[in-house]
Amino acid sequence: MTSLISLQKISKTFFQGSQRIEVLNLLNLEVSSGQSVAILGQSGSGKSTLLSILAGLDHPEFGSVTINGQDLSVLKQDELSHFRAQNLGIVFQQYHLMNNLTTLENVTLPLELQKAEDHETPSRE
Repeated sequence: MTSLISLQKISKTFFQGSQRIEVLNLLNLEVSSGQSVAILGQSGSGKSTLLSILAGLDHPEFGSVTINGQDLSVLKQDELSHFRAQNLGIVFQQYHLMNNLTTLENVTLPLELQKAEDHETPSRE
């Protein structure tokens, strides 16, 4: 079975003043279609950074990110935006939902805006 998500040797470092903080160090991860994964860790351990890299909102300093066979590093910003719209659903930690919609309606709204087929019956393959 091929991987839906493949991270190979992902590294990311931040600096706080002169202090170097390594939040991801040569991380490898393979996720297959239908598989569930939980990302756990203390505050500041790199969970949000990892998700930002997976979504193409941030870039690793080293390593490769492949989602559904697409290497994110070769995409231009507009291509990355289109890829996200077609392949990813993101609910941010500081989310901004439409108060007049239900949770499901908020999540499926991007599908409706793209005129996606069968957006009313979200499923997991």
